[in-house]
Amino acid sequence: MAAPDPSPAPPAKPLEGVRLLVVDDLPETRATLAAQGRRLGAGVETGAPEALARLLDKAKPFQVALVDLEDTPAVALRSLIERLGPERIVPLTRGPLDQARSRCDALALSPPLLKPPRATALLKALLTATGRATLHEESDAPVSAPVSLTPDQALAQGRLILVAEDNAINRRVISRQLGELGHPFDMASDGEVAWDMLRQKAYGLLLTDCLMPRLDGYDLTRRIRQQESKGGPRLPVIALTANAVESEMQRCRDAGMDDFLTKPVALETLGAILDEWLPSTVSSPVSVSAVVSQERPVERVLDLRKFADIIGTDDPETVREFMGFFVETFDQALPPLHAALAAHDRPALRQAAHAAKGAARNACALVLAARLDLLEEQSITEASFEDLAPLLAAVETAYADVRALIQAPEAPPSQEVS
Repeated sequence: MAAPDPSPAPPAKPLEGVRLLVVDDLPETRATLAAQGRRLGAGVETGAPEALARLLDKAKPFQVALVDLEDTPAVALRSLIERLGPERIVPLTRGPLDQARSRCDALALSPPLLKPPRATALLKALLTATGRATLHEESDAPVSAPVSLTPDQALAQGRLILVAEDNAINRRVISRQLGELGHPFDMASDGEVAWDMLRQKAYGLLLTDCLMPRLDGYDLTRRIRQQESKGGPRLPVIALTANAVESEMQRCRDAGMDDFLTKPVALETLGAILDEWLPSTVSSPVSVSAVVSQERPVERVLDLRKFADIIGTDDPETVREFMGFFVETFDQALPPLHAALAAHDRPALRQAAHAAKGAARNACALVLAARLDLLEEQSITEASFEDLAPLLAAVETAYADVRALIQAPEAPPSQEVS
């Protein structure tokens, strides 16, 4: 008779017996992360950053914490690190990734996860933080694997990348990296060429060098944002810069760029940024009868495939529950936007748009999130409040589309949304 295998079998619920703390300023994010933790078997408590001190005073200690890096005050974060230990904290960030990594390094924290985190990435981070990685074979699974698409397929799914880079060596390197990651792309030798190409195809993302002849990355991005202000979806723009200093990062933000990468770019970092800003690859239909999302040429109302990946299931009842909660809470996000606009209060408008954008991103409501992002960005410019009003109207229209899909009668997964 063969000797029994002495190694413990991985538990059916890998976080069973673990007490998990979720800290985030948005209730929608807390609910999503809590549901993921409970699916893995953890006992979960949630709270806003301002409630962290009270949560830590609970008699029963937490073994691991998911913590929003940007919105948790530094003093509260340090207190949590002292209480749990840095290895027990999984930091979450909305980006930019390079900046968040630097902050985590300074605090001796593990590398951050981009929000909303994918199910596999979150599981791996929690298993590592709780010391259970070796007990579960999924901990060795890759967070994401290259998926080969043809350029036409990538274009149809909003995943075709345009790279604007004037240096031939840099073009060769990034071409190799994108090929390794399985991302189809087109290449432009400077900003003017990129601008012409953008007017011919609906690219899903722009990777642009900052300093180029004829038209640099900053002015290219400003031109794109000016065009978008007339209507249409927002193109994610990622800067490629050789200067990893705060002033350069701020210059990128001021130009309207969404994120930035410091050259030379590590393959893992590039892959994480692309996973954050590109829509999910379409493989097989998500089995959701209450909410149906099919690809549009440029925009999608809801990316249910990405949402199913985030929460770790495409179970119709689970998705229906989450989407119902999104509608219930997002209805409360609109009055502050209208009140701030009516009061001509730019800081309040920006804050309300930012909070609503986070909720829309967590629900993978891509068009709605993009329009809120534009409203947030324009709220701190010299744009008049008369010019901001149509942007808020566009937000309401996008939300109406989302709500109509979520509240629609049951439909077969193959039904198209036009």
